[in-house]
Amino acid sequence: MAKSSLDKSLSLVLFFSLLVFLHHSLCLATSKSSKEAQALLIWKATLHIINHSNLTSWTFPPSNAAGLAPCTWYGISCEAGSVFKISLQDSGIGGRLHEFPFSSFHSLAYLNLSYNKLNGSIPSQISQLTKLISLDLSNNQLSGTIPADIGLLTHLEVLQLGHNSLAGLITQEIGKLKSLNKLSLQGNNLKGPIPTSLGNLTNMTYLDLSNNWLTDTLHEFPFSSLLNLFYLDLSSNELRGSIPPQISQLTELIYLDLSNNRLSGNIPTEIGLLTHLGVLGLGYNRLNGSIAQEIGKLKSLNRLSLHGNCLEGPIPTSLGNLSNMTYLFLHENLLTSTIHEFPFSSLRNLAYLDISSNKLYGSIPPQISQLTKLIQLASSDNQLSGNIPAEIGLLTHLEVLQLGNNRLRGSINQEIGKLKSLNRLSLYSNNLEGPIPTSLGSLSNMTHLDLSNNLLNGSIPSTFGKLKSLKQMLLNDNRLSGFIPPEFGDLINLKYLSLRNNQLSHEIPITLMKLYYLSLLDLSNNLLIGHIPSSIRGLKNVQNLNLSHNNLSGGIPESFSDMPRLFSFDFSYNKLEGHIPYIETINDVGFEAFRGNGKLCGDIQGLQSCSLDRKYRVTFNKGTKIPFLIILLPLLGALLLVYAVAGIFIIKRKRKINPQAEESIAYNKCLSWISSAFDGRIMYKEIIEATNDFDATYRIGRGGFGTVYKAELPSAGTMAVKKFHSPGDGEHAFQKVFLNEIKALLEIKHRNIVKLHGFCTNARHSFLVYEYLERGSLASFLRREETAKELDWSKRLNIVKGVARALYYLHHDCLPPIVHRDISSNNVLLDSKCEAHVSDFGTAKLLKMDSSNWSKIAGTYGYIAPELAYMMKVTEKCDVYSFGVLSVEVIKGEHPGDIIESLLSIQAEEKMVLKDILDQRLPPPSLAVKYEIKVILELAIQCMHSNPKHRPTMHMVCQQLLARFGFQDPPPQLCLD
Repeated sequence: MAKSSLDKSLSLVLFFSLLVFLHHSLCLATSKSSKEAQALLIWKATLHIINHSNLTSWTFPPSNAAGLAPCTWYGISCEAGSVFKISLQDSGIGGRLHEFPFSSFHSLAYLNLSYNKLNGSIPSQISQLTKLISLDLSNNQLSGTIPADIGLLTHLEVLQLGHNSLAGLITQEIGKLKSLNKLSLQGNNLKGPIPTSLGNLTNMTYLDLSNNWLTDTLHEFPFSSLLNLFYLDLSSNELRGSIPPQISQLTELIYLDLSNNRLSGNIPTEIGLLTHLGVLGLGYNRLNGSIAQEIGKLKSLNRLSLHGNCLEGPIPTSLGNLSNMTYLFLHENLLTSTIHEFPFSSLRNLAYLDISSNKLYGSIPPQISQLTKLIQLASSDNQLSGNIPAEIGLLTHLEVLQLGNNRLRGSINQEIGKLKSLNRLSLYSNNLEGPIPTSLGSLSNMTHLDLSNNLLNGSIPSTFGKLKSLKQMLLNDNRLSGFIPPEFGDLINLKYLSLRNNQLSHEIPITLMKLYYLSLLDLSNNLLIGHIPSSIRGLKNVQNLNLSHNNLSGGIPESFSDMPRLFSFDFSYNKLEGHIPYIETINDVGFEAFRGNGKLCGDIQGLQSCSLDRKYRVTFNKGTKIPFLIILLPLLGALLLVYAVAGIFIIKRKRKINPQAEESIAYNKCLSWISSAFDGRIMYKEIIEATNDFDATYRIGRGGFGTVYKAELPSAGTMAVKKFHSPGDGEHAFQKVFLNEIKALLEIKHRNIVKLHGFCTNARHSFLVYEYLERGSLASFLRREETAKELDWSKRLNIVKGVARALYYLHHDCLPPIVHRDISSNNVLLDSKCEAHVSDFGTAKLLKMDSSNWSKIAGTYGYIAPELAYMMKVTEKCDVYSFGVLSVEVIKGEHPGDIIESLLSIQAEEKMVLKDILDQRLPPPSLAVKYEIKVILELAIQCMHSNPKHRPTMHMVCQQLLARFGFQDPPPQLCLD
């Protein structure tokens, strides 16, 4: 009995002891979590939170639930009452990583802050997270070097720092992370050799160092140590030398990408030992010799990229062993063999085949129909001959068919009309003849059709009017006859239409004037008759118009003045007559655009002046012509007499005003001059006199809100004066634009931004006074061949860097940041040294951190970021997109148009053929310059990403440009003036 009582007593003691222990543990855990919650709230207060909804839960709940904080907060996970995981990827937070409370989280194992806007360097205090297993800081704006202290995180298994602006060497201390199995440092500015200490990371399975500036030979790479690697990406670096045979030691590799480097020599035969390989990328290097037959041993391979090298000889028959292959890119090499030798029967899983830009010859064999899964077939720029086989119509999944610039002959096979998925058909520059098949009109998915430079004859099928998705139709340089189908007016998405150098007759169909998105219309060198339709004003987005060498009659419609984007036009060699209406770029194109029209007149050197006798004649019956002045002068005399009497009466009844006082009143309500070196009153008078009160003679440009005049001022030299249009019904919008431009420019001082000297606003005038840049706009420079040639490759690269510096300043050095919103070649002006100066801030928006920044759409068509079509929220990424378009335009010499779509497509990296993007008016660039151009194009592609979150900032762009153009350890301020 006593023993039983003792047992009960012991049980009670143990029970109460357990309660005390649990209570104590709970108190400790509650106390610890409370401290962690406070640390997180302090950190939150330092952040710039763009998307508030994600962190609204980060607050202390009522006191009875206080112990649950922060474990119930968004992105926070706990174990044993302590924060175990912080996952805030893509949460719209910005700020410095230095503010993070590293010392407060002793149990933290997972930290993910990727896809945010964190800036500054990675602090050495990160080493305090001693239990960290996974660290992901990728896709931010981090700069500086990778700290050596990161080597103290000995439990780390995953380290991801990709897509930032990190610079300097990859620290050798990473070699101390013995548990590491994934390392991602891609998309930074890291340079120097790959550290040998990586050889210590024997557990590594995933290594991505792509898109940096690593310089080393692959012979130094620790192949023999990293035997567990299954993913290796070293693409887009500066790696040189040959591919060593030791690469065969990485027998677990599934993914290997060494493309976009400077590797040379042969493809080693040992590469055939990597039998698990699914992806092999060796494109855009300097590899030579033949394609190793041993590649045929890679039975698991589904993607092979060898394009952009100097490989020669035949396509190896051993590729027929790769029955799993879906992507095969061999374009831009020196391969020579008949296309009959290609293993069509074996590669039945091929979806993408690009063998263009080689020296392949022979006819296209019927066996091509065995590639039944083919989506893209590109074989342009070879020496293929013979007919297009009817069997090609069996490739029913085909979306892209490119056979241009070969020696194909015969007619275009009707069977192509069976390819219902086809959206791109390029058969240009062959010897194809006969009529265009009407069956092509059934390809409703077609967006790009190029049949130019062949021997096609007959009429244009009216069925083409059913191609509602068509964006580009090039039928130029053939022998087509008949009329332009009026059904073309139904092609509402058409941007480029070229029918030049044919034998088309009849009138220009009025239905063409409905093509609102049309950017290029070339009908030159045909037999067209009749008048130019006055409804041509409907082509609001036309930039290039060529109607030359036809039989058009009548006058040039006044409605041409209502085509704001028109910068290149040609009416020469027709039968046009009458005066020439004002067109903004008329002085750029000059006499050549009107030559060969005997009865055209205007104020252009080479044309006869439109005298009163020619302009004002009245035609009576039987053709009798009487000068209109005979009627007009008596009427004018009577009107003058009435006005004179009325004027005398008014003057007597009103107080006389001194002319000087009147001028003083005008000035006092008008001009503010920024520099004290100038007298505003004198400047105002000089501007009015220098422009003859803004006479058209002094006009040098015109935009949506104002006209620009050249004013040579005695006291200040030559200035550019932008006079805003009269407000009228749009007074509020006008005032907003005018004041926006002043607000944006008053505080701006940067060598790549046009200088504002003064402004005026009163009842008579509203204008801004800028520095005068004598070379004019970049757009006008690029459109004229003689000036485009003056902009050599080095000057063009410098223009891109200049615009990048200007946008960096606006976005990152102005408070609040300024978004220009209209970056285009028309708004980049060049000085005497062809340095770029960003101008025209009429649509600029100052971003306020406490504002939603919603706005009406603004900008120039073709440069506007796509997200503004469905959400009007203005961010710096709108300018980044425009900068990408402008960069391609500078390289190409013209607006990239639909090339943007191909650059941004899934296969952009593989399909981009540099020679197709370079301005053909310039000599080919040297190898060094060619590489720099490729760097700019790669950046431009990133800038034009459809998702603004995935575009770089101008800070990232500017740092990459500076790093990649030879600066040593470029600090951010080098982007500035």
